[in-house]
Amino acid sequence: MLMGVALGVLVSGAGAGGGLAHARAHRASSDPVLHAIALALSKKAISPAHATAYRKAYNAALAEEARLHGVRAQELESAIAIVRGIARRGSLRATRMAAVFVTLQRNAQWWSSHGPPSPSSGVEPPAQGRRCKPLASRDAHAANLSFPRSGVVYEYYPGLGLQLQVNATFGTVNGLLTEGSPASVRRAGATLDEMLKLASYRAGLMTWEYEFPFEGALPPWTSGLSQATAIEALTRAAHRLRRPRYLNMALRLARLLATPPPIGVQVSLSGGDWFLLYSFAPGEVVLNADLDALIALHDLTASTHVPFVAALARSGLRALVRNLGRFDTGRWSLYALGGPLADLNYHALNLELAQKLCQRTRNGAVCGAARSFERELNARCPLVKHHADESRAEQRNADVAARQEL
Repeated sequence: MLMGVALGVLVSGAGAGGGLAHARAHRASSDPVLHAIALALSKKAISPAHATAYRKAYNAALAEEARLHGVRAQELESAIAIVRGIARRGSLRATRMAAVFVTLQRNAQWWSSHGPPSPSSGVEPPAQGRRCKPLASRDAHAANLSFPRSGVVYEYYPGLGLQLQVNATFGTVNGLLTEGSPASVRRAGATLDEMLKLASYRAGLMTWEYEFPFEGALPPWTSGLSQATAIEALTRAAHRLRRPRYLNMALRLARLLATPPPIGVQVSLSGGDWFLLYSFAPGEVVLNADLDALIALHDLTASTHVPFVAALARSGLRALVRNLGRFDTGRWSLYALGGPLADLNYHALNLELAQKLCQRTRNGAVCGAARSFERELNARCPLVKHHADESRAEQRNADVAARQEL
């Protein structure tokens, strides 16, 4: 594996003995990534074994990039440049290193023998099998992939290499738990344990961060949507696998939902709490992230009865109810307040999440929005008949599974 590549791979020409040691010391002080590792080691924030592994991953990526050509070299070079940028800004701290260096390792592993991965063909369940009248084009699908013996999902962002996709990983865990077979539940637990080793901290608050630039924001940043999906996965797995420690992790994650940006994702809106999609975009009020956060908080409250979580859920529901109507144009939903109509996948996601929250809360406004979104979807994008029959059967099975979970 790449972690086993020798540290001296790039300094082999520096000479022997004291000359080699001097060259290594000079490079460690001038290279921002090696400097960050050395600094964390000097503060005893990481162990010598971890420091060695991180240096090996970094050097292996540099060596691989020097060997490659074309787009593969460019993508790996971009992944390396992202890590260097994080280090130069003083943000490559000990708690982020595991996620940063495993992502770099995966980039070196992938680009050494592959070109750009192909996009997936998946769509949100309510959007499957529909034929739409012109309204909003559907976005291109993401190119997601995992590696052998790992459940962590990476997404290909052209020009940025492969990046750890937090929401997709925890979404996969939720899918495995819904599948419910002994093997899938075990895989879900293994992926959660793998991800717990990659958690980071923002002002002492546990989260999973995205370590790449996005929409003009520099890393690291976090997401209310992925935070919520993680809470849901941990809450469900705690029951299915009888691991109470997962609930403790979910409670720790909930603290970030109560923290304002740029650390967290909570903003005040209409006398309540709204949960942002991105910690770097406090003015972007996105519906799907808020709905998902409220589902996560409701389930966590039902499982733990912790007053702090219950109060956060109540405040969030109050803000949602007061603003739901602003997202519904009467013919289609908005992705974000003040923005254009959602594309098909995002409208379907708004519908799916509103239905789930309706099932949990029985709130009239939420249930009304779910019915409205469904009417709009059926009017604009009717189901092809054979898909309609399959969809009804799948919905019945999903409803039964949801009641069993609760």
